[in-house]
Amino acid sequence: MKKRLFSLTILSVFIQALFVSNLAFAAPAITIISPTEGQKITGNQFTVSGNTDPNSTVLIQKGTATLKQVISDASGNWSTGLSNLPEGNTTITAKLVKNAGYGYFSSTPDGGGTSKINRIRFSDDAINDGGAPWPVSSSRFILGVAPTPNTSIFYGVSGLFNPSALPAKLDVNNPTDPANVTGSYPVDSGANAPAFSSDGSKVYFPNTQIDSVSVVDVATNAWIKDIPTTGNRPITAFATPDGKIIVSAQDNKDLIIDPSTDTVVKNFTLPCGAVSFTFSDDSNYPFYYGLCINDGIILQLKRSDDSVNANWNVGNHPTGGYLTPDNSKLYFYSTTLNGTPGSDIIPIVDTATGSVSSTIQLSGEAVGFLASPDGQKLYVGIPGPSTSFSKNKIDVVDLASSTVTKTITTPESPIAVGFSPATTRQISIANVSVILGTSTSTGGKIGTLAETGAIMISAVGLGTVFLVTTTYLFIDYRRHRRPLVQADPNVKYTFAHHLHQVSIPLFKYRISLAIKPVDSGPFSKF
Repeated sequence: MKKRLFSLTILSVFIQALFVSNLAFAAPAITIISPTEGQKITGNQFTVSGNTDPNSTVLIQKGTATLKQVISDASGNWSTGLSNLPEGNTTITAKLVKNAGYGYFSSTPDGGGTSKINRIRFSDDAINDGGAPWPVSSSRFILGVAPTPNTSIFYGVSGLFNPSALPAKLDVNNPTDPANVTGSYPVDSGANAPAFSSDGSKVYFPNTQIDSVSVVDVATNAWIKDIPTTGNRPITAFATPDGKIIVSAQDNKDLIIDPSTDTVVKNFTLPCGAVSFTFSDDSNYPFYYGLCINDGIILQLKRSDDSVNANWNVGNHPTGGYLTPDNSKLYFYSTTLNGTPGSDIIPIVDTATGSVSSTIQLSGEAVGFLASPDGQKLYVGIPGPSTSFSKNKIDVVDLASSTVTKTITTPESPIAVGFSPATTRQISIANVSVILGTSTSTGGKIGTLAETGAIMISAVGLGTVFLVTTTYLFIDYRRHRRPLVQADPNVKYTFAHHLHQVSIPLFKYRISLAIKPVDSGPFSKF
């Protein structure tokens, strides 16, 4: 294969190139030790801690929002502080996320010719157990493999490298040669990186050589229809968190497809050509990110209306990204197939400021990466420089230290490493409900909202009674004193004397009348 045939357009396929199998595993355990269930906490700053498996990822969440990400120690203990939570009843969830299953990537001996499908076991980073790699017949070159969200099926595409090649389906639980899509799929279309509907029943292929997106039924592997893209040739497709399909197109134009109707429901234009998008797992997170490979720019886009919230010049050629579960960091790579400098590092973008906070040095030029299901590692495909493809390996990056801690030797050049769906995660959760309270009147911490409300109501009631009573007694004192002063200006008649001689005896007399039984006929009542 001639390396110069790769263009910036087809490079975007690599970000969706890795499939992870959907396997069942026994859920590991996690517990919350502190705070305890129903505990009342002064203020809204507190520490949540617990125990789980050693060296495991724990996400602290409120609803779907991830508040903190922490890794347990060698004994399984974990702890982190929380703050700025709303007053009142609050449920905190500790979610344990562990690796499971496999990741899959395609490779080729020389960057062209017959491809093979490889796999990595996430639990121990073993490569190609159980008969892998699997050869692909007919000298088919698979530029990338794309996963379904919930089954063991993936689709391989050739993009612009071989526009006449149809998308092909492979079941990694029963690996045979990928089967071409059947039906009236358009010829010479250059099918590129696809996206799946949220239920995995349909897959949407951008056709880079014609103005359409083709829809394929996954169960039958049959073409369903073509969706026109109104004069804009599509490049890549991505599934959004709300179940839509976003498609990048040429000339900085993008569109959104509704899988329920298979129609384009929105067209919009961005200030740069975003050929890939990165989304958060948090359904409440208000942003997603567009990576503009030609411009060295990352766009922070609003999920509410797809408008640009921020425009960050990050340099290099951002091709694919990974957003941490707490949404604080965005890692991106620049593919070596672009042939430009910068593919041997992974910049880290601070999403609060949009600046590159640091970089990770790799052992060679990268083609793409995959984040481990627990978010602790990046698997980076290192085929070497685009002129030789001489480095058959995968760098394993520890995200806590931002260093390459292991290198996996691959039998051939990895040409596609990309996205991993959540089916590779073992999830366990523990919940605790606490009551948070703050005082806004004095700045002190006085318990929960319900408690402060009851105290304030009691105080207001008692204060009102006291004010009314003392006012009445003082007026009554002045009324009794006035005629005495008129008769003798030197008379001594104090408020205390009035209370002792008039108010208290009169109060006792009225109480005695109020509780004296009154006989009336056959009944006696108060």
